[in-house]
Amino acid sequence: MHSFTIVRTLRHSAIAAAAASLLLALPTASPAQAPPAQPGPALGEGQAAAPAPPDQVAQLAQLIGLSEEQQTDIREVMSEIGTEIDALQIRAQALHQQLDDQTGHDFDEDKVRETATELGEVSGQLAAKSVILQSTVEGIFTEEQRDQLDELERQQRQQQELQQQQMQQQLQQQLQQQQEQQSPQAPQGQP
Repeated sequence: MHSFTIVRTLRHSAIAAAAASLLLALPTASPAQAPPAQPGPALGEGQAAAPAPPDQVAQLAQLIGLSEEQQTDIREVMSEIGTEIDALQIRAQALHQQLDDQTGHDFDEDKVRETATELGEVSGQLAAKSVILQSTVEGIFTEEQRDQLDELERQQRQQQELQQQQMQQQLQQQLQQQQEQQSPQAPQGQP
């Protein structure tokens, strides 16, 4: 995994997201929008388990030099708060399903509002737990490690901006080529 991806993943949304899935990377959506991790089917005879996810704490340790104690502390925090986040995500998914089930011509507005209100409360709890988790983990870093992450994030942003500029230039070139191919050319010898 590219070091910039690790930084972005672990630094901003993934510290919280990783806790929710216990070191599985989740989308960078807010915790309320992120779908909860789905339990996989039971393995039958002859089926192999899915490969283990990369250990993002170990990758971060290599990137910014976390001590063994810091790694242990981060894993403990992620495990503790991650369990709470998992439960909230499961509840949010159930509430989303209830809202889907309540959709129809014969809906009960009071039940819809009650379910939506509860979903809002659960989403708020998820957001709070995610921020608490991220902030707690960031508190484990030294000032120097936070500075290293800041620098890596700055470099990542620059790289992304450069990639966007390159893509825009390529798109403009393609559009220009298409326009040139579509425009009628004047016959030779005539102005």
